[in-house]
Amino acid sequence: MRRRIGVITFLIGGLVAAAATPAQAAEQTPEPVSATTSAEGYVYARDVLEALWIEPENTSTYSRSSFNFWIDANHDGCDTRDEVLIAEALGGSTNPRGPRCPVRSGIWVSPYDSVHTTVLSDLDIDHMVPPAEAWDSGAWAWSAAQREAFANDLDWPASLIAVTTTMTAAKGEKDPAQWMPPAYYTCQYVIDWVTVKYRWNLSIDEAEYSALAALLDGKCAGVTTQVPAKANVPEPPVAIRAYITAVYYDLFGRRPDPTGLATWTAKLQTGTPYGEVANGITYSDEFRTGLIQSSYRRYLGRGADSSGLAFWLDKMRDGWHIEQMQSGFIASDEFYARGGGTDAGWVRLLYRTVLGRSAGSSEVAYWVGEINGGRTRQSVALGFLYSTEHLTDVVDGYYVSLLYRHIDPTGRTFWVTQIQQGARDEQIIAGIVSSDEYRASTRAV
Repeated sequence: MRRRIGVITFLIGGLVAAAATPAQAAEQTPEPVSATTSAEGYVYARDVLEALWIEPENTSTYSRSSFNFWIDANHDGCDTRDEVLIAEALGGSTNPRGPRCPVRSGIWVSPYDSVHTTVLSDLDIDHMVPPAEAWDSGAWAWSAAQREAFANDLDWPASLIAVTTTMTAAKGEKDPAQWMPPAYYTCQYVIDWVTVKYRWNLSIDEAEYSALAALLDGKCAGVTTQVPAKANVPEPPVAIRAYITAVYYDLFGRRPDPTGLATWTAKLQTGTPYGEVANGITYSDEFRTGLIQSSYRRYLGRGADSSGLAFWLDKMRDGWHIEQMQSGFIASDEFYARGGGTDAGWVRLLYRTVLGRSAGSSEVAYWVGEINGGRTRQSVALGFLYSTEHLTDVVDGYYVSLLYRHIDPTGRTFWVTQIQQGARDEQIIAGIVSSDEYRASTRAV
């Protein structure tokens, strides 16, 4: 398990630089199932295999009726089976005296066994990943519409191919650990299998992984493939659980309890956006309690008493921002006393705790003059807490803690401006932990 650093210590004016652009931190919408596949360049098939999640297969009962096969998605009179036959017929299929569909004639080559045929009854449309295997690998958690889209996927050519009934009978519902086509087609089959699993966010089991890895490290070493567009289906349950576990470690410093893990996993499996789930977590009383306790320790040097904790939780539930809460600590008589009980001492302590540096004599003189002129301590504190100097350190701290890298100037300016214009820190933290970059990092958890 990768060592994860709790984010709370960085939330209260962290002084370490950190990282990401607004675009990277925003949750990206999955590509729709109907999207045309576009190449993102060629990659090694071995790398695609490593992008798949390994998880034992689901053991719930599979029913073929869970998938709606052979629809006419574009309402042109040709169902999915017809479309595959038309696309794979040598020289095109022909219906000289009738409508285009159903397909009546053509010449086909079954890739698994190289059999040439003109007899339609010799052919089946094979799902590269059989529906039963898809069910066991994650489709059990999909909606009916998502399973229909999988069963009729015409947007990635490897998903559906015409092969002889002899081959489909031999393959059945088996995965590559249990069945492979003849040797001459093995490498292409491996490529097609991993890309379809990748496209549909389907997991693999240990035996399946071992069989595929052995081929991609041996006979099929170095084969490459294009990267398919991702279908609009949930990530595998194992990926979702790893994500929730990482978020709990980072934001709460603990493993998720069974109820929390089940609740958030179910929401993500049923299509709740990652951003909405992340906001639910960062707006929770538990997370805000951590913020309050950290503020007590930072500004007052002690833990929160029960009445103080309850008071500030109510304030944050009512809409107070972290900065407003912190200004209350800084303006308090207790903080003032920690600075020596003088305005000058209070200003010096304010600089050290909020900006992490010593105040110059002219800076002390200026702020003492402001206070003597009637400006309240809370007003001064808010000015410091919303200053670009302070917020730059804060947003940097978020990214160091959560993404382990440094922020670029554009991203820093964006997030600082967002807070200064009224965004809550909880929203920004939620944006980070719902980003593609953060979610990719949870593979190591």
